[in-house]
Amino acid sequence: MAKESPPAVCETVTPMSSLEVSSTAGPLEVTDDLIYSLAADVETVDHLDALGIALGFDQAARTRFHSTNNLSGSVGCRGTRDMLTEWRQRTPGADKPKLKRVLQKARLIELSEKYLPATDENTLKVEKLRRKLKNRYKQELCHLPLRPWDKDSSLSFKRNFVDVDLYEQGQHCKCPEDNGTLNDLLKMACNVQDHHYRFAILANAGCGKSMLAAKIAYDWSHELEGSPLRDVLLLFVIKLRLLQEGTALEDAIMSQLLVGDEEKYSAGVLKTFIEENQSRCMLVFDGCDEYIANILAKDIKSDVVSVLRNHCLQECPTVITSRFRHQRSFTKASQSYVKMELRGFTLDNAKRYIRGFFHDQRESGEKLRQFLDSSHVVCQLVQIPLFCVMVCDLWQQDALEDVQTQTGLLNQVIQFLWHHWISKKESSEDEESSYSSDEAESAYMSFSHCS
Repeated sequence: MAKESPPAVCETVTPMSSLEVSSTAGPLEVTDDLIYSLAADVETVDHLDALGIALGFDQAARTRFHSTNNLSGSVGCRGTRDMLTEWRQRTPGADKPKLKRVLQKARLIELSEKYLPATDENTLKVEKLRRKLKNRYKQELCHLPLRPWDKDSSLSFKRNFVDVDLYEQGQHCKCPEDNGTLNDLLKMACNVQDHHYRFAILANAGCGKSMLAAKIAYDWSHELEGSPLRDVLLLFVIKLRLLQEGTALEDAIMSQLLVGDEEKYSAGVLKTFIEENQSRCMLVFDGCDEYIANILAKDIKSDVVSVLRNHCLQECPTVITSRFRHQRSFTKASQSYVKMELRGFTLDNAKRYIRGFFHDQRESGEKLRQFLDSSHVVCQLVQIPLFCVMVCDLWQQDALEDVQTQTGLLNQVIQFLWHHWISKKESSEDEESSYSSDEAESAYMSFSHCS
């Protein structure tokens, strides 16, 4: 189907019964007048196709409606009217709120706001909330930590982020080694025609799961050119390790993202808005393996768990991050996840990261890259992003050049991990002690490959 098409020239047709319908219709009823006006504004073939998909019509039906639009030799909108009318006739409870959700799902946001504007005086102040979330992410998430225990040490995302490959696995995989970038995953998540709404990023400790969650927040809050997230109205990035077992989704958003503004936003209105605008919002749950709740337990009453099980907000694009050891829980809870494996840095990734890290100290960065070429053990270590940061920091402090043995380097790693573990421990009273052991295991595996 062509990407570009001429605008529809819709003939003005007034249904004989339109006046009667308008005079007796309830406030939520989808009238003939509304259908005729809306159909006239669906201007392109792509918009017609997206609307048809959102309305639930298959390819054959959408082709039929498109052909009807062209019966007179010029582009009209009779087929679009027929499509909307058929949807109204066959859909129980086909009212204005349901039509509004359909338009939003089809990404026809301007038409949704033009013909079905919000009238509830308690409606969420969306633009204000959007600005609030963006500012929150820019202040709290949109940076790369240098030393996890030092909140004042951070690196620029723009300069230091290195895109990494994600490898698709499982039932949605087209081939054993399907790979792509974070942007490819987000394109899938934001594509209404793909029908994939649940994504899991899986990786070992220290490989950059939280980094990718932060990158999603960065891309959205900075409205990066070419990012699929530019079409996302509201993005909610939630750290699961900070939640209690029964914390509701809206309460998690309020406590993590709207601190100090609780009185300005109603949790009930926020929840309703997300439910009614699922395709316009996105949820990111970072650290599913660190979540205190057992998502397989039937007695847990939490809509966060319901989302993870794919029992609610099923059309809201949702990304979770988790270590491999926990994937059985959400895979068993729902088969709908597209699972993407994050394997850390390649050696080229690591060298690009080092180049960005030492942007203002190019000679030092070049010496570190030469050091990597001469040290197989360090070369293996920097392919774990957390340890690549550690190596750069140690090199900057002149603490690495004198390390001659694996034992000496391992001592440096242990000190780094200890500080990293303590920093996480202090941020949550319910922290599990598995952090340091898992990350130490990653380090051990790197060393064992060098032996």
